Amino acid sequence: MEDQELNVRFNFNLTDEIFEGLELYSFVLSPLYSNLGILIMTEDFEMNSTYIVIRFYVLRKGPDGAFSIEDELQPLSFNSHESTQYFLESLPNMSALDLLVAMNQSSVKYSM
Repeated sequence: MEDQELNVRFNFNLTDEIFEGLELYSFVLSPLYSNLGILIMTEDFEMNSTYIVIRFYVLRKGPDGAFSIEDELQPLSFNSHESTQYFLESLPNMSALDLLVAMNQSSVKYSM
């Protein structure tokens, strides 16, 4: 059986300020709670950047069916595009322990 692409649409209540200086990387819906998700945003995620920030926002679905920001989690900083990309690609399969260790560091030096 071939892999099929799943197209799902979500509604968001987000202000323009959230996008100032940031770029949307991904939205991840909780596998346990369909009313919760994580918005992943990047700051200065360019090939030659030496200081890149990843911001995580907890979103909750409201009565209108749209997701709104409830909280911001601890941001992570990286010193290269390569380490940031590796972290972001590893994130969906990362154990809770790996994530806790990464979030406990002031500047993540995630090795490839």
